[in-house]
Order: sequence, then structure tokens, then C-alpha cells
Amino acid sequence: MSQSTLYRLSALAGFLSGVCIIIGKLLIPLSNPQPGEIFDLLSPFFALFFLVGLYLGQRKESGILGGVAFIILFTGMVVVVSLDYFGAFIRLQLPEGMTEELMEGPSAPVFVSGLLVFLIGELLFGISVIRAGVFSRVAAVLFMVGLIPVALHLSGIFPETVVVISSVMAGFGLIWWSYELNKLAATSLDSV
Repeated sequence: MSQSTLYRLSALAGFLSGVCIIIGKLLIPLSNPQPGEIFDLLSPFFALFFLVGLYLGQRKESGILGGVAFIILFTGMVVVVSLDYFGAFIRLQLPEGMTEELMEGPSAPVFVSGLLVFLIGELLFGISVIRAGVFSRVAAVLFMVGLIPVALHLSGIFPETVVVISSVMAGFGLIWWSYELNKLAATSLDSV
């Protein structure tokens, strides 16, 4: 696969990720939250593919920090995909109160540590993008600031409205980066 094709496919995945997080957060408050939860699941799923292209587009400029940030964020994103799968297809089928028992029981440290890895990864990756200067710094700030309330959502620190608004911010950051990655595809050498 050529480098430009990889960037284009990654940019498409990033665009879909951004659109899905926005649609998902807007649909979740409806009477049937499952469609919103499914879109919410698709966002980090597409983001996994997007992150590969985005990292490769700045790997030289981002250096060791970029590589470490990519690994941590990718690992955290896998956790988020798993948690969102649980939210979309399992949590909604559980009896009332059982979700709270799971979140407060022996599995709580797993949820917390997974989301902590995601939070650290998204902050480090955003910083690496800012330092590398290949992709928009404003989009990096939207991504980082937008995903902080999302990562801390289960803690109850932020009200649902803040999580929705911040998710939309992060979605716009992803769409912005996708546009830039697609532009990079047009100027890249065709080699991987």
C-alpha cells in the first residue's frame, strides 16, 4: 500500500470517528440510547485506524515522545472500544442498579486504570502533535480538552452536558486533523 493511500484511508477513518462521536453524543439523551451508544462505539473503533496514519504522518517530527504517546493512546483507545462495546450492547440489557454495582465492585480498578491510560495517552499524543507542528495545534487542543471530560465521565466529576459539549469539540478536532492528513496524502511520496 502506498503512503498516500494509507494517509487517505486513515483520514477517512478519522473523519468517520469525528462524525460518530458527535452523532453518538447527540443521540444518547434520546428515549432509546442504543443508537447513540453504537455511534459512540464506532468513534474509537475508527479512531484506532486513524491514529496509525496520523502518527505516521508526524513520526519523524514527533520523535520518541510521539512514539510513546501513540502506544499509550492506542492501548487506551482499545480499552475505550471495549468499554463502549459494553455500553452499547451489554449495559443497556442489565437490570437496573447492576451497572453501578459493576462500576463500584471488584472490576472498578480495571475501568479506572483503563480510562487513566486513555487519558494519559490522549494528553501525551496531543502534546506530541503540538510539538511536532505537522498538524493543527488548535485541533490538538480541541482533541485534548474535549476528551478530558470523556475520560473522566464515569467518575461523575463532569455533568452530562459538559461531556456532550466536550465530545463535540473532540469530534471537530478529529475532523480537522483528518482534513490535514488527507492534504498530506496529496503531497506525500508513494512509499511505505
